[in-house]
Amino acid sequence: MKRVRCKYVAGDEDIEDLFEKSYEKAIGSNARIDILFQLLHYYIALEAASVKVRNTIKKIEGILEEEGDWSRRNRFSVYKSVLAINTKQLDVASSLSVAAS
Repeated sequence: MKRVRCKYVAGDEDIEDLFEKSYEKAIGSNARIDILFQLLHYYIALEAASVKVRNTIKKIEGILEEEGDWSRRNRFSVYKSVLAINTKQLDVASSLSVAAS
């Protein structure tokens, strides 16, 4: 993950491949969720295509449904709230923000 973080800070273009390799090597659902959160953060920062964001959200939801702790579920609600603000769905964003607190 240190390599991924360095390339993320440097703005390297093949960072998605590195996230994918890290995801495949990760042991445990919490590590995989954290990697997907970082990828989602990367997509939000770059205002990436909504297809990539939606696919990442679906992966996170699938893992959280099977197993996920309280703090990661709340963090996911915050990410979804930020995405709702970006798409100007303020009513959804406010309900997600209240649910996360």
